[in-house]
Amino acid sequence: LFGDDVTGQEPDALVRRGLSLVPEGRRLFTAMSVGDNLQAGAYSRTDKAAIAADLDRVLTHFPALRDRLKAQAGSLSGGQQQMVAVARALMSAPRLLLLDEPTIGLAPAIVDTIAGILRDIAAGDVDVLLVEQNAEMALALADQAFILERGRIVMAGAAAELARSDEVRRAYLGI
Repeated sequence: LFGDDVTGQEPDALVRRGLSLVPEGRRLFTAMSVGDNLQAGAYSRTDKAAIAADLDRVLTHFPALRDRLKAQAGSLSGGQQQMVAVARALMSAPRLLLLDEPTIGLAPAIVDTIAGILRDIAAGDVDVLLVEQNAEMALALADQAFILERGRIVMAGAAAELARSDEVRRAYLGI
């Protein structure tokens, strides 16, 4: 991680080093409020002013959550829950954000929202590693891409080049 071997390190140590994960299936604290879920993302931080600024920043990315901060996270729609999961990960102030299938099962409008936010995040100072079955969206967002089949890399390269490849277009984009 950033040039250091982190094999065997505890997850909280990885978070403090700048790694954050948005797991498949969201894994929110569903009985807790949205606000408490977001604060939980900053559990390893002590810089209260920066935490408050990051909370404001994630709520700017996800304005639908601003009015839901006191709502129980489990009461939100699937798309809103995914927004909470991404926002919670961002609250750790990551340098590298890992996302595992962040758009699975979401309505197209929410997919577009998540994609736009990921584009904004990646344009900033956070590197993004995205694992995604929505190949069209992933290739549109990525600089570099790896296409896996049964756990093996079958193609790799610049995402724009892969998106133009006839083989990729037929097999993964339905074109």
